[in-house]
Amino acid sequence: MPEALLNTGIDGLDEILGGGLISRRFYIVRGGPGTGKTTLGLHFLLEGVKNEEKLLLISMTEDIEKIKENARQYSFNLHHFTTFCHAASLNEIKLCKQSFKFS
Repeated sequence: MPEALLNTGIDGLDEILGGGLISRRFYIVRGGPGTGKTTLGLHFLLEGVKNEEKLLLISMTEDIEKIKENARQYSFNLHHFTTFCHAASLNEIKLCKQSFKFS
């Protein structure tokens, strides 16, 4: 029996995908600056929160402040999210801890 597909939270995209994304898969979104990678990820995470799903967004280049700025522009509520930061030094860890406070 096939698993249910995951909604992306984006009107029309689920239709293009034939119903959504296959669960328990990894998806990599690639593109240049400003192409909507972070916005797509946030839509997907918010849809997952709405459906009580377990999801993970990994950003290799987008810092937490930029993600929060993008979320504010779309009025996304991020208070349901736990954030993690990979840092190489103690000073970077302190900076990460300070930036986790979503407002």
